[in-house]
Amino acid sequence: MSDLGMAYAETGMRALLDEPGVRAPHESRILVVEDDPTYRTLLLLTLKRNGFTNVQTAVDGNDALAQAAAAPPDLVLLDILMPDMDGFTLCRRMRADPRFADIPILVQTVLDNPNDRVRAFRCGATDLVTKPLDTRELIARISIHVERRQLIEGLTGFQSRMKEELRLARQMQHDLLPTEAAIEAIRARYRVDVAGYFEPCSEIGGDLWGIRPIDDSRFGVYVLDFAGHGVASALNTFRIQTMIAELWALAAEPAMLLENLNQRLCETLSIGQFATMFFATLDLGYAAIEFAAAGAPAGVLVGHAEGPPSLLDGTGLPLGLSSAASYPCRHAAMPPGASLFLVSDGLLEARDRDGAMLGAAGLSAVAARSASERNAGAAVAAVVDDFVRRTTGPLADDLTVVCLRR
Repeated sequence: MSDLGMAYAETGMRALLDEPGVRAPHESRILVVEDDPTYRTLLLLTLKRNGFTNVQTAVDGNDALAQAAAAPPDLVLLDILMPDMDGFTLCRRMRADPRFADIPILVQTVLDNPNDRVRAFRCGATDLVTKPLDTRELIARISIHVERRQLIEGLTGFQSRMKEELRLARQMQHDLLPTEAAIEAIRARYRVDVAGYFEPCSEIGGDLWGIRPIDDSRFGVYVLDFAGHGVASALNTFRIQTMIAELWALAAEPAMLLENLNQRLCETLSIGQFATMFFATLDLGYAAIEFAAAGAPAGVLVGHAEGPPSLLDGTGLPLGLSSAASYPCRHAAMPPGASLFLVSDGLLEARDRDGAMLGAAGLSAVAARSASERNAGAAVAAVVDDFVRRTTGPLADDLTVVCLRR
């Protein structure tokens, strides 16, 4: 596990142990339901003598329901043979109430009929102890159940908190993507159409795409993918977004930007971490794109005239693996009416129902069909729809699709 992963795991464990609202086992609320006053007093004293400090008693089933409604217990120690409402009925009524559905109910009874014992479990009992009680067995069973209850309570609270934190992290990651206002500004300034789609395979992912102005005739667009997915990859997307912003003065020379970005990532990432990237600069004055790539899926350029799409070379050493890596600069014409498609490998490597991957040739065919859509947004939707039709089950990797149309 990476240092980042270890730190995250340790943080999670500390959060579980410190989960607010989770009481220590000896502080657990125990409700003793017993109609015999002598036996009730004996149980109360026994529990307190063994360190349980929060013990309440109820004289019958109705009293127990009222007390449980006022302050839900962590465990119920229940007598079966009681007047008015016996333990079977009380157990069923508590299990029918969502507030008490998961509370351990420890039944104490003199019943020795196996059918009655089975009935107790069918009514919702968690465990049975037989009267006359063995004090050591009683305390041992109560301790096991309250500790298990506290553990589940802590895990549940921790899970809820982590879900909320992952939701916030996912929102933050979406905030890294170009906003609709930013995309509209690109459309208006450069008279181009742009659209993008991003879907992580888990709560958060390692894909990222962006588009930003360079000058009045040029802008840059990129798609990158950190190895893996989940928390570690997502955190690295925050890191690399900052680096790209700091290096944007080099965006007119994609190869130079990638080389500098690679140097920074080699100094920052742990061994085994890396990112793939395709970076293109569109120059409206020359009706051309200049691009560089680092182990990314090929870009697909669909011209306005008849003819097959062009695959733009995405090969190159992924970023963060070697400070000696270089990234050649490549060029392609992009006249008015042409469309450029950039994707992450989640699209290319997902397998269809027959086990086949789309691959670069398949992407070219899909892009060629989609380029005829009315705008870039519809073209992206057509690519995603094709992906959904071909594949089954949940995403195995993050999915990013970007379309740039002149």
